[in-house]
Amino acid sequence: MPSPVASRFAFRTALRRFRGNRGGSAAVEFALIAPIFFGLLFAIIEAALVFFSSQVLETITQNSARVVLTGQAQSGSVAPAR
Repeated sequence: MPSPVASRFAFRTALRRFRGNRGGSAAVEFALIAPIFFGLLFAIIEAALVFFSSQVLETITQNSARVVLTGQAQSGSVAPAR
């Protein structure tokens, strides 16, 4: 069985090497930040899609109401949308 002093020395040496090595720090930082970044990105895209679909629905509703109010729908002279 190794002595506690030797295992403590090995542990300290490993910690010192781990602290001194900065090679993977960018990957670790990206792994911590990436889910938040992609979540915000997808939320922005989703909000834009909802806004766009809302505007399209409102425009179609206004155009349909205009056709009905002017009497074009009752006379049958409604042109197809382009």
